[in-house]
Amino acid sequence: MALGIDTLVHSYSLANKLKTIAVIPSSLDKPMPMSNRKLFNQIAEDGLVITECLNNFIWNKSVYAKRNRIIAGLSPKTVVIEAPRKSGSLITANLAFEYNREVYAIPGNIDSVYSLGTNKLIKDLKAQLFSGVDDIIPGQLKMYKGMDSNKIINLLRVEQLDIEQISELLDMDINDTKNEILQLELKGQICLNTDGKYNIKLL
Repeated sequence: MALGIDTLVHSYSLANKLKTIAVIPSSLDKPMPMSNRKLFNQIAEDGLVITECLNNFIWNKSVYAKRNRIIAGLSPKTVVIEAPRKSGSLITANLAFEYNREVYAIPGNIDSVYSLGTNKLIKDLKAQLFSGVDDIIPGQLKMYKGMDSNKIINLLRVEQLDIEQISELLDMDINDTKNEILQLELKGQICLNTDGKYNIKLL
C-alpha cells in the first residue's frame, strides 16, 4: 500500500475487480501511509489487508524487513519495476529468490539511480528480464484481437475514460481491453486517476 507503483497496482486491481492484497507495516487502526487511508478502506472492503502489528503498536523501521518476507511469499511471481541499490524492493526480490519464487525485473538506464537495483538483479541472475505481460502470463498477448493501442491513446486524448467505456467505444472484449491498458501503463503512456478513469500521462 506504499506510494508509487504499489498504489498504482492496487488502484488498477480495484478498478477492474481483480484480487489485491496489501501488507502494511503498521496496525489496522493506524494504517501506513496515512495519506493512503482511502485506498486502505477500499482494499479492506474489496480485497485483503494483512499485518502482524497489533493495535497501539509502536512503529519502528525493522517492521519493513519483516513485512517484506510476507510480500515475497504471497505470490509465485515477483516483478520489480524500479529499485535503488539499497531498497525494500530488493529485500523483497532477494527473499522471493530464496523462496524459489520467479523473480522478474525491468531493466533501466545505467545512469539512473532507480535502475541500479533492477539491473543488478538481472546481472546476478536473481531475476529474469521483464519485457511485458506475456513473460508472467504465457500466451496472454496472443489472445489479443490485433487491437492497436494507438486507438486507446487517441480516445484518451479527447477525454478521460474508465475501462468499461473504452471497451464499449472500441467494441472490444473487456479482458482484451484490460490487457491492452496494462501494457500502456507499464510503458508509462497512461495512468489511472483517483476517480477510476484513465488519461494520457504527461512526461
